[in-house]
Amino acid sequence: PMTTASYVLEVDWNADGDFIDANENVTADVISITTRRGRAQASQLTGQAAVGTLSAVLFNLDGKYSPFNASGPLFGNLLLNRKVRLRTTSPGAYTLWTGFILSIQPTSRVASLPTVEIRAQGAFISLIGNDVTPPRSAGALTGTLITAILDEAGFPAGDRIIDAGQTTTGPWYLA
Repeated sequence: PMTTASYVLEVDWNADGDFIDANENVTADVISITTRRGRAQASQLTGQAAVGTLSAVLFNLDGKYSPFNASGPLFGNLLLNRKVRLRTTSPGAYTLWTGFILSIQPTSRVASLPTVEIRAQGAFISLIGNDVTPPRSAGALTGTLITAILDEAGFPAGDRIIDAGQTTTGPWYLA
């Protein structure tokens, strides 16, 4: 038997750190979603890290997602840098992508119906330009070292799931 995945797209419109408020689950309005993982090349050996992207086209029949619609339920909250989360609820519950809104652009591309395109960048965008000097290590599991680097960069612990790692390094530090 074939299993169909169920997806949920959410936006923390009021920036309160959750996705449970009215209109934060935008799944019912989704027409299409495109995501890209953060890698500039396919090779794990030579590929450079890059910020992931998400583009979601939503129905906007009532102008709910129009930033200048003063009578809309989201007026005043349709702002850049609001947190976006794409997750699946079946066959298993997993967060697939998180990031922050880069643009909200009302369009009318689908059969001349009012739509909006929300573009977002992955959560690692907050690390760009962040000069980090993690503490020296006498040797530790790789996940432990990555956690130390993200802690030093101020990347929120609640926005990551990192295991301890499987490989222990030797002494490690940035010169």
